[in-house]
Amino acid sequence: MFADLPRNDLGSTITAQIANLLRPVHARCDWYPSNTLSSTHHPSLAIAEHAAPSTQLHPRPRSRYPNPMSPVPLSLEGKVALITGGSRGIGAATVRLFREAGARVAFSYRSARETAESLAASCGGPDACRAFQADLASPEDGRALVRSAIEAFGRLDILVANHGVWPPHDAPIAELPESQWRTTLAVNLDSVYGLIQAAVAQFQAQSSPGHVVLISSTAGQRGEAFHADYAAGKGALISLTKGLATELAPHGIQVNCVAPGWVRTDMSASTLDNPGSRDRVLQAIPLGRPADPIEIAGPILFLCTPLAGFITGEIVNVNGGAVLVG
Repeated sequence: MFADLPRNDLGSTITAQIANLLRPVHARCDWYPSNTLSSTHHPSLAIAEHAAPSTQLHPRPRSRYPNPMSPVPLSLEGKVALITGGSRGIGAATVRLFREAGARVAFSYRSARETAESLAASCGGPDACRAFQADLASPEDGRALVRSAIEAFGRLDILVANHGVWPPHDAPIAELPESQWRTTLAVNLDSVYGLIQAAVAQFQAQSSPGHVVLISSTAGQRGEAFHADYAAGKGALISLTKGLATELAPHGIQVNCVAPGWVRTDMSASTLDNPGSRDRVLQAIPLGRPADPIEIAGPILFLCTPLAGFITGEIVNVNGGAVLVG
């Protein structure tokens, strides 16, 4: 499709094609422009019209990918998602993006009630987007939140476990208080267990496919000195992703993980706003900057669409290359 283009137009054309693919299908929030894509926008999609049908030696369940001539399926129309920690940062960006993709969204917040209610209102109000207060410090907190989401919207198709705590002060292991260890793991791991347990039970009761996306960290893969509690919890989420992916695949439930690095959010502000610590952080990121929350929300959305229908048990690194050099 690019053969007849002048050389200096080729790069801009490819860039435009990729940008179009990443735009949401529907406008659902007062935040992002609408755009519906089709093979008219993407001549490459028309290639599939002439492709020979594949031969299946072993019958398998059909892909949920739609007709190749239909709009690019970055759509969650008809789905209900629960996103934890949704009032700010990565969570808020994910709430907005999922609404843009057509999902109805329930999300949790811990204390920022006014911010959460404003976000829910801007994304369609109670018929489309609802905020629930939840401390998420125990398995039962997780199960209760899932029940609230189901009561609000009647079903559940997607769980994004995004909430978490990161104690910003350094704590050498010899001095790490047991109370901090238990609090960090209670929020970052124990509540996730309760969320997954209740969400999977609902997926199975509906006899429908489901998606679980856990949010880990580079710290869960390479550790983080002086933050052993945080690294241990995030590392556990990676193991949980891999174990549950094989367990739940026969039920049509996909389990994946997104592992961000440094992201400019309220939680990281104390580090990124300090010139000394900021310089150390940026030196360890090959792309030379922290991520914006939307750059994490995008891969989360992708993993819940038909385009990711053959992906499960994966750890998707979205950290500017930091995990490669740390």
